[in-house]
Parts: sequence; structure tokens; C-alpha cells
Amino acid sequence: MSVAADKSTSRSARRSIFWIVFVVATLLSLIIAVWRPRDFFPAWLAASMWPWSVCVGALALRLILVLTGGRWGVASLPWLNGIVRLLPLTALLFLPWAFGLHQLYSWTDLSAFAGLENVEHRQWYFQPWFVIARTVGYFALWSVLTVLAAGLPRFHSPFSSDRHSESTSIPGGHAIAGLGLIALLLSVTWAAMDWVMSLDPYFMSTLFGALMGMGAMLCGLSMLVALYCTSETVAEIAKTFGDSDVDAKPPKLSASSATEHAALPDLANLLLAFVMLWAYLSFSQFLIMWSGDLPREAAFYQSRTQGLWYYVTLAVTLGGFAIPFCCLMSHDFKRSPRKLGTLAVCLLFVRIVELWWMIVPHSMEHATRFNWALIPTAVLMICGWLLIAGGKSGLKLSVRSAGDGNG
Repeated sequence: MSVAADKSTSRSARRSIFWIVFVVATLLSLIIAVWRPRDFFPAWLAASMWPWSVCVGALALRLILVLTGGRWGVASLPWLNGIVRLLPLTALLFLPWAFGLHQLYSWTDLSAFAGLENVEHRQWYFQPWFVIARTVGYFALWSVLTVLAAGLPRFHSPFSSDRHSESTSIPGGHAIAGLGLIALLLSVTWAAMDWVMSLDPYFMSTLFGALMGMGAMLCGLSMLVALYCTSETVAEIAKTFGDSDVDAKPPKLSASSATEHAALPDLANLLLAFVMLWAYLSFSQFLIMWSGDLPREAAFYQSRTQGLWYYVTLAVTLGGFAIPFCCLMSHDFKRSPRKLGTLAVCLLFVRIVELWWMIVPHSMEHATRFNWALIPTAVLMICGWLLIAGGKSGLKLSVRSAGDGNG
């Protein structure tokens, strides 16, 4: 009884700290928004796209699970559904973005395309009302897919559910999942063009949408792995097996716990595959632009190798690929919930930095100095996620006894 009371007190203390940090970060963000709006809106867009990446990436994983199945999805289904259910909520984060279009995008100025040839298609496509209308359409589509894949949104306790009563199937089965994946691929590609690539309306990359989508899937999987590895059920299994020894099955392991035990290496292998695919797309885009040697395409990387952003580029390369790749090649590492969960959290932070790298230095003016609005906006999003996703019944599920399911 005292142990449960201590846990409850500790949880309440952590939530109080999160609330204090959240309020302070919100106040600082509001001050910067009024004082330096040209710094605030790029930082806000980058911060808003972090929870969006987590949720839309999880939605893609949920639809893939319907088509392919797998132990990784069966064991992590409550967390996966919980993340997906938060996707409609991220639409609210783009309300400030809609008010800051003129601070973000040069194409909002009617004279931006003056005197240029063959730009008529961009002039009608990049209009503020049309971009906002498309964004509303994206979130409407994603909300429908969310309801089909994970049920109605539940923002208070999105992860609280009876995990054993949930099924990996969805209404419409494989047909809806397949069509949903196609719709998700197209909509994420267009959203990436509207929100990020159009920061430079003359920049073109056929891989950009795929790169943003792959980054979102990696981010969603990282959040899923982090929640899964910190759950009470997996922690109990880790105590049974030991932190790195999971090769032998204990004599009294329930069927559900055995599935969760076997799913941990599967999730690690999936994470390794996503890390490699993200690195492949990132390098492919760089190689194509480097070999093409066109001024508009080269400017994308030139502005991101100036001043502090040069070191950010190195940090994203090391933290997003080199270090995770080396870690996930280890047999013991992939079977340790503590190590794998720590790596997943690190990848989530790398995603935030990558979004900074993608969005903020879109002009040489922003590339030569650090945007201090990045810090409070990112802290605000992280604390907001922890307060919503980590609420009552948020990050834990009941642990079944070892004898459950055995008879």
C-alpha cells in the first residue's frame, strides 16, 4: 500500500513540475511571438510538426499492421492506438501557423513571382487561402483514418484501454488499410510541400515528401518503442528475464507476456530498418542535388552548413543514423528494454533537431544566427505531450500475473 502511495505521490510531483515548465515555456513563447514574430513562427512550425510526426507516423504503422500483422503490433497495440488517437488534436497546433503565413512564406507577397517565367502554376497553388484549405483537408482525411484505425479520439487518457479486448483489424479490413496508406502517402507528401518545402518557393525535390514521411514514421515508431519499453508489463518481463538475457523462456510466463517478450527484438529490428531507410532517403536527396549542381537546389544545403547549423548537420547525422545503427546491430542491445527505450527517446529528440534543421535556416538571414524561440516552443510541445500522454492511466497498463492465461 505504501509503495502504491509513493508511486502516486511521485507521479503527482512530476506532473506538477511538467505543468510549471509548460506554463513558463508558454509565457516565453507568447513574449517572443509579440516581440519577434519572424523568429517565433518558424520555431512554432518546427515544434508543431514534432507531435504531428509522432501521430501521423503511428497512423501509418497502424495501417501497415492491418496489412501485414506481426507480434510487434499485437504486443504494442494499446500504445499504438493511443498515439494515433491524438492525431486530430495536433490540428489545433496549426492555428498559430495559419495566422503567421505572411511571416513564414515569401510567396504570400504578390510580387514574389513578378518578372519570372513559367510560374503561373505556383501563383495559383501558393495562395494563403488555398494552402489553409488544403491543410484543413489533410487533417479531415487523417481524422477519418484515425477513427477507422483506432476509434474515436480520447484526449484525456488515450492509452487507457483493455489491451486484451482490442483487435488488430479495422472496419473495411485490408481494402481500407491499403487505400488509407495510399491516401496517407499522398497527403503527407503534399503537406510537406505546403508547410516546409514552400519556405523556398523555388526549391524542388521529388524525394522531399518521402523523406518527411519516413522521418514521421521513424518518429512514430520511436515513440511507440519508448512507451512500450517503459510500461509496467515490459518492466515486469525484464525483471523475469534480466535486462539483457532474454533467450530462455521462464517456466511460468503467460501467453500474452510471451508475445510481449518476443516482440521486443521485433520492434528493435523494425527501428533499425526505419533508421536505415531514413538515412538512405536523406543521403539520396543530398547526392542528387550535389550531382545536379543547380543553384536553387544547392542553396538548400548551403544555408544549412553555415555557422552553428554546420554542427547541427553533423549532430543529426550522428544521432539520427551512425549511433543508432551501431547500437541496433548489437544482439544484447535489442533485447534490453532499458537500452532500447533510451535510444528511442534520443531519436525523438533528434527528430526535433532535424525539424529545426529543415525549417529554420530557410534563408541565409536565419542561417547565420541561432533562433532562441526554438527552445521554449520545443519545451512547450514536449511538456504538453507528457501531460496528455502521461496522464492518469496514460503510460501504464495493468500487469497480468504470471499464471494468467495458463489455465
